[in-house]
Amino acid sequence: MATLEPSGTPFLLVARSGGSRSYLRMGSNTLPVSHFDVGGEAVQKGLKGAIYGERGVWRPGDAMPLTFVVFDRADTLPDDHPATLELLDPRGRVTQTLVNAKPVDGFYRFDARTAADAPTGNWTARVSLGGATFTQRVKVETVMPNRLRIDVDFGATMLGGGQPLRGRIESEWLSGASAGGLRADVNLKLSSASTRFNGFDGFVFDDPARTLRAEDQEIFNGTLDASGNVSFEKPLQVREAPGMLSAGFTTRVFERGGAFSIHYHAREFAPYQRFVGVKIPQVNRRNTLPLDAEHTVDLASVTAQGAVAPGRALSVKLYKLDWRWWWDREEGALASFVARESSTRVREGQVTTNAQGRAQWSFQLSESQWG
Repeated sequence: MATLEPSGTPFLLVARSGGSRSYLRMGSNTLPVSHFDVGGEAVQKGLKGAIYGERGVWRPGDAMPLTFVVFDRADTLPDDHPATLELLDPRGRVTQTLVNAKPVDGFYRFDARTAADAPTGNWTARVSLGGATFTQRVKVETVMPNRLRIDVDFGATMLGGGQPLRGRIESEWLSGASAGGLRADVNLKLSSASTRFNGFDGFVFDDPARTLRAEDQEIFNGTLDASGNVSFEKPLQVREAPGMLSAGFTTRVFERGGAFSIHYHAREFAPYQRFVGVKIPQVNRRNTLPLDAEHTVDLASVTAQGAVAPGRALSVKLYKLDWRWWWDREEGALASFVARESSTRVREGQVTTNAQGRAQWSFQLSESQWG
């Protein structure tokens, strides 16, 4: 470790070791941090601590073994210093108090437990040690196991691709009795996934200019037949999807008393019949393309199932992006950078894919079009 005391305001620091050099700019062009919370975490009485359990949720009546670990850098606490755990219910009432005076290398174990009729919700584990207090939220929820077996089959390997969603629900009691006449529903949640096709390494099929804005939607709500089965069909149209999607299906079958069994599974969903991929030219070490030189872009068109799509007319457009940055601070919020993007079309063309579903498009830019 070296300490330097310059006589003036430093601008550049150069460190040399043998034939190697490292540079550090020392100017005052750093961003101001007065608007940001950079204080870090406060240390209580020179102690740091954390509370954790072996899982994230417990049922009423479950044993709740919790561990508290303390970091005493200054070694101010004796090895047998006691720690006190208080378990508070969602109403803030203390339901259990435990004391441990025999830690193992700073680890305190507490065998807490909730009552069988304990209220569900967010509980609090509070540990007091050496004048410092540490808290951790613990969840207590009623978890009911499924009493109905549920199978959901959508048939096709790839969902979507311009085809309506066709599914079939089969359900029965775990005892083997028919679940006929029970109500069932299916909810769908879509999320973005990476788009890749075999044989097209290096191609980008996702559109970075699009953002998926999809909400949960109910795709079926009805009654099972006498055998506990039902088939349904639902057309799906997804707008502004950047590429392939992940479809999460949550299926519920309701007992006549109102309780339900639940089944979840995810499938790949294609929002389009065909996809177009782009493979940009190789860039240099500065991650740029030189001006006043011709560059060739590789294009590919494939179906949702990954088969090549020959004879497809593709429209190619090249845009120049400009960014504008400024500070913004809303009332009660920390300051942050805000960016706005504008685009200008600089080139465009038309190409047609060959028998292998591929095409090429070339362009060249002048020095005035850098960016």
